Amino acid sequence: MRRLPFANAFSAASWKPSQLLLQLPHGALLSAMCFASLPGMPVRNLYKRLGIGHMATTEEIKAAYRQRALECHPDVVDESQKAQAEVRFRSVSEAYDILMDPHRRKEHDKALGFRSTVAEAKETQKEKGTVADPEVRSAGTTAASQRRKPFVRGDADRMFREVFHGMTLDQVIFKERLRQRQARRHSQGNKKNDGDEFDKTPCGREESIRRVTIAAAERFAAKVQRQYGPDMLRHVRVYSGSRAPQPPPSDYMPFRPFHGWAVPEGVRTPPEPTLGPTSRVEDEENVQLAVSSISDGTRRRELPKHFPAAQACGSPASLLGHALDRMERERNSPHNMGKLYSYRRPY
Repeated sequence: MRRLPFANAFSAASWKPSQLLLQLPHGALLSAMCFASLPGMPVRNLYKRLGIGHMATTEEIKAAYRQRALECHPDVVDESQKAQAEVRFRSVSEAYDILMDPHRRKEHDKALGFRSTVAEAKETQKEKGTVADPEVRSAGTTAASQRRKPFVRGDADRMFREVFHGMTLDQVIFKERLRQRQARRHSQGNKKNDGDEFDKTPCGREESIRRVTIAAAERFAAKVQRQYGPDMLRHVRVYSGSRAPQPPPSDYMPFRPFHGWAVPEGVRTPPEPTLGPTSRVEDEENVQLAVSSISDGTRRRELPKHFPAAQACGSPASLLGHALDRMERERNSPHNMGKLYSYRRPY
């Protein structure tokens, strides 16, 4: 049996698939391609993906996609279900993308065996404005379908942003919860005005605080969205705390309070230092010379070790002048040479 060249065998694939399978080294691949192009293959039903019928309008398709996209979005499911959720999210977005295009939807209905309705034709004419030649339209659609790329996660995210007007998932969830809360409040207001049922909503202090907090949060969110844009809402966090005096974290504070501050009750602090002799001398009578002992004829007194002493030689008058000058320089020094304890220093 003579082997055909590869090009001739590929051109003969439409009329001799079994012969190609025996003659070509790549016969299995070509037979699979021929089998995929045969008519009668099962067609995917995009309406079932969205849970709608084939007579659904554009608004019904959009509403169904919003509901399904929020249910199977990968960011709202558990970590173990993210892979399955991403596959469902892509399939739902692809179904919405095809069904929202009138020409592609018409081809899909034709493949499923559905007839195009009058409402669909009106919607198509309303969206496009003019009706083009069917042959040109089908040819262009076929060429576009052949050039179409696989539907990936980026296309699904783009479709999600287009449907929800550029909002992120957090903003959509926040807006939906806000809408539900406003609808619940509106229904409660109608019940109060009608007087048919007794309002059993708790009206205690905690419930009042909760309502005031929710109202303040809604006003703050609206203000932030108006001034900084909707993307800033995801960075806002609300924390609540009591303004009443809180108990100290421990019964010991390793530092003394600042000047004018009171120590909390039951809290121990380091002891207050005692102020000893310093070099702040106002008059000359309190100056003592730098000698180990002073004898005035009646008693003998020892000077304390930390008392400032001036060492000098000469007459008593020169000793006194030198001591006064030394003490004055010491008193005017920046840190008082470490001899004057500062109460304002946070030790």
